[in-house]
Amino acid sequence: MMQSCAPMCTVPMPSDVRLAGPPQITGSAASAPRALLELPSAGSLGHSSGHCRPCAFLHTKGCENGLACQYCHICGPEERKHRRREKAELRTSARQLRRGAVTS
Repeated sequence: MMQSCAPMCTVPMPSDVRLAGPPQITGSAASAPRALLELPSAGSLGHSSGHCRPCAFLHTKGCENGLACQYCHICGPEERKHRRREKAELRTSARQLRRGAVTS
């Protein structure tokens, strides 16, 4: 049996094939849009996985961008300082490793 999928194309399909409708979202994925609406800012999206960047203004003078802010509003006030310190330590370690590799 031939069924037409468009004016210019025909695809042979067995008669017992049923076409399914759009996929249904179930489980935790169903609540994802709702969870997005509950975030304090757009930048808070990656907070749970550690892929966010803390907002510099939220805990000092307040963030004027609100929900549209591309930075995380969930991170605590000390998070920027903590991440900056970690990054500096990584740079120092990398520098020491390079110096050790050069002298070896």
